[in-house]
Amino acid sequence: MHKAFNYFFTKINNDPRDFLEWDKERVHKELRHVKGLNDRDQERIKIMIRIYQLIYKKYYPQYIDLLKDLESINAFPQADIASLKRSLDIKDYYRSLTIILKFLSILKTTILSPKKTQFYENIYYKRHIAAGIPSMYGTYHEKKFEAVGLSLRLETLATMLFEELIQSFNLQFITKHTITKIHTYLWLYISALEIEGISTEGLAAKVKYVKHALPVKQFSIDQYIDILPFYLQRYFRISS
Repeated sequence: MHKAFNYFFTKINNDPRDFLEWDKERVHKELRHVKGLNDRDQERIKIMIRIYQLIYKKYYPQYIDLLKDLESINAFPQADIASLKRSLDIKDYYRSLTIILKFLSILKTTILSPKKTQFYENIYYKRHIAAGIPSMYGTYHEKKFEAVGLSLRLETLATMLFEELIQSFNLQFITKHTITKIHTYLWLYISALEIEGISTEGLAAKVKYVKHALPVKQFSIDQYIDILPFYLQRYFRISS
C-alpha cells in the first residue's frame, strides 16, 4: 500500500485534494501501474480513497460533489445541471443563482407534496463492544428526505454565491449601470425569500417601481437614493 500511495502522490503533485476527482475507474486504472499488489491491498486502497472523499465532502462541501448528486436523482434537466457547472466554472454568480433557485423551487414542491413516497432502507443495528452503546449504520433512501438534504446543500452554496455577488460590485463609483445591476440582482433575493416562505409583496412593489423608473433618462442617482429608505423599511419588516 505504501508503494501504491507513493506512486499516486506523484500523479497528484502531492496534493491529496486531487483524490476528490478520482472515481472508481480512475483508481482502478492507476492501480494497474503498481506491481505486486494483491487483491486485498487493492481493495483497501480503494476504500481509503473513498473514505477520504466522503470525509472531505462532509466537512468541506464542494459544488463538484453537489453536481454529481443532482445528476444522480434525475429530478432536474441535464441541460440545467450542465449550465450550472459552466456558470460556476466561469464564476457567473447571477446565472448560477438563477439555476439554483429554480432547483430549490422544484425541491420545495417535492418536499411539500402531500403524496407519499416509497422509502428503502438497509440499516444494521449494533452495540459498542466495550461500552455497550447502541449504534447503527447502513443506507436510507426516500425522495422527500433526499430532497431536504439537497435543499440544505444548495442553500449553503447559494448563500456563498450571494456573498460573492455583493463583493463583485464596485460601490466606490456608482453609475446608472450599477443601479440597473443592483435592481436586477434584487429579484434574486426576492425569489430566495419567496422560496423560504417569506412574504415579499411590499418589497417587490418597490422594486417594480424602480423597474419602471430606470428607462427614464432623467432618473438620477439622487432619486434612487430617495427610494432607498422604502427598501430599508420593507427589509426591516421582513427581517423582524
